[in-house]
Amino acid sequence: MLMISMTNEDLHDRAVLAIAKERFRYPDKDNPDWKTWTNTKEKRSMGVKTNGDFVYPDIVVTDSENKVIMAGEIETESTISEEGVKQWKQFQELCGACFVYVPESYEEQSRELFEKGNFSVSGLRTYLFDGRNIIISNM
Repeated sequence: MLMISMTNEDLHDRAVLAIAKERFRYPDKDNPDWKTWTNTKEKRSMGVKTNGDFVYPDIVVTDSENKVIMAGEIETESTISEEGVKQWKQFQELCGACFVYVPESYEEQSRELFEKGNFSVSGLRTYLFDGRNIIISNM
């Protein structure tokens, strides 16, 4: 069996694309004017303006006028940190809704970071790859 080694960035980008496809399926029947954008190592598709600069959440959902509706931020084992929490908070404030996805075995560490930072996001989820499929769970 051929084993392919993925870098942390490759795993991150795989998760971004899989989660966008699974949880941010826009446009849809209820929101035909919404669109989902992904920002990966290879391609930045949609930034969010802040203080004259742009930030790039991993997933951005916009309406027909490109107004940001919500964002998704995907973490890997090496990116769950207090610095990451500052970014989650910024995205929550800028986007109105932010959903954070962490690897399945990092639920407790993520909760502790939220408590320490004394804030919350719209949703905290876990993800796990099972072969080619992604399994997402609400926390």
